[in-house]
Amino acid sequence: MKQLLRILMPCLTVIFLISVPVIYGGLAAAEEAIEILPISAVPEISFYPSDESGRVESGTIDRIDKDGVVVGDSWMFFSSSVVFLSASQKPTSSSRFKPGTAVGVRLNSKNKIVAMWIDTGKKP
Repeated sequence: MKQLLRILMPCLTVIFLISVPVIYGGLAAAEEAIEILPISAVPEISFYPSDESGRVESGTIDRIDKDGVVVGDSWMFFSSSVVFLSASQKPTSSSRFKPGTAVGVRLNSKNKIVAMWIDTGKKP
């Protein structure tokens, strides 16, 4: 019996030392998962006044430089008064717009971009 305990005691100690962090880590992860914000916390977004005229396009940026942008394989030039907007309608730097970013654009009558915003999937 003593010989059996001498063999089992180190094994049981190792199992205990391994299982405690695993069980504690699982409980800590379960506590973190409880803190989920409700969907109602997402604000409604409208990117521009409804009385503005011009065509609206959307897609993903393929390429962008100081003169214009390629969205959905279409090259579009920036107007001299182009405005860049974040998803929350705040003016932002053009440097936030990179290839792979989903965007919406408003074109003027000359098919130049007058406004470009980060697209969250909501219709403007």
